[in-house]
Amino acid sequence: MLIYEFQKNAFEKVKIQLSEFHGKRVINIRVYYKVPGTANEWKPSKKGICMSVNRIGELLKGLKMAHDSLQKGYKAGKKEEPEDPEDNSLTF
Repeated sequence: MLIYEFQKNAFEKVKIQLSEFHGKRVINIRVYYKVPGTANEWKPSKKGICMSVNRIGELLKGLKMAHDSLQKGYKAGKKEEPEDPEDNSLTF
């Protein structure tokens, strides 16, 4: 089931989907590419991640930490430790 998608650039988009794989529920976050020479045909690329839905909380935690680091002025190459790695709140 498609949950969300957004355009990454003119030739790629990201899709977030929930599905089953070998009888287990998974979340699949994958980059799709526009098939050259077609009006609107998209195919999945190898770029992405697929994991058990049981790991969504950890994924959100990491995304929140990345978001918070950017809000605090993260600079590439500068190593920073998160202030509170146990904080599971999701306020973007």
